[in-house]
Amino acid sequence: MCIQKTNKKRAAETTTRPVWLRRFRGVLKRVAVFMLLLLVGLTLFFAFRPEGDFVAAAQTYDVNTSDGVSVKILTWNILRGGGDSVLDMGWEKRKDSFSEILADSDYDILCFQEVLPGQLAFFNELLGGYESIAAGRQDGQSEGEHGPIFYRAKRFKLLESGTFWLSPTPEHPSHGWGEAIPRICTWVELEDKESRGRFRVYNTHLQIHPYAQYRAAQLLAERLEALDVPVILAGDFNAPPDWPPLRVLQDAGLTRAESSGAMTYHVNGKGIRCLDQILFSSGWQVCEGSLLKDKAAGVYPSDHFGLWVKLQLSKF
Repeated sequence: MCIQKTNKKRAAETTTRPVWLRRFRGVLKRVAVFMLLLLVGLTLFFAFRPEGDFVAAAQTYDVNTSDGVSVKILTWNILRGGGDSVLDMGWEKRKDSFSEILADSDYDILCFQEVLPGQLAFFNELLGGYESIAAGRQDGQSEGEHGPIFYRAKRFKLLESGTFWLSPTPEHPSHGWGEAIPRICTWVELEDKESRGRFRVYNTHLQIHPYAQYRAAQLLAERLEALDVPVILAGDFNAPPDWPPLRVLQDAGLTRAESSGAMTYHVNGKGIRCLDQILFSSGWQVCEGSLLKDKAAGVYPSDHFGLWVKLQLSKF
């Protein structure tokens, strides 16, 4: 008898609940099921999606040929972190990983992104024999993330350098096109001390918003097309190769050094997106290249893999 009364009471409560509340709960259940299925689907997709290996651009140079000038360049988003960041992101362990990987660096030029002041000091100490050019994106001096370029001081002479902002007012610390934070491009013009040949290297980190990426790529293309020296453009473009920013740059005459879309952004070693690129102007050719995908000191140094290529330029 008590059980019957309890069941009747629950049925009465159910029928007296507002219709909108019952419908809302039904929608929540359907959304929860959808999100669970989406999560499972994405997990399976990325688990079995090919990561791709480095494939050089079709315009490939014989690595055994000794004529011309070769430049080995590395680009790497190192993942911001450290004592001057709210989120340390495990920097104390990750910097040991970088130390192992770059201890015997044979790169001629290194381009990093997301480098905070404390991290910049670390790399300046680690990379003996290199000079660096860097500017903080917040003030053009030392505040905020940097995009430093390191170059071998014995081999190259610095002719010019600078930093500009990816915004409608590129000569001043600024942001625009819907982005809430500033983004920069740092560049150097170097002279090879032996051949006396000159070339420029640009290091950038594009915005997240697609429209801002597109406008930033237009700005970069305009500046690079106006140059009369060979150019290398490296960085984290926050966009896959087939997205508009990369198409804009390729339409401006730049060639991607890596042509397969190898995944450079990873989660625990599993590559899931191709975001980092090295591009070059006419005259350069690819000798070889690869991704730096290994752990060191027990951890991955960053959430991006490093990307390096060796480029050859027979005439300046």
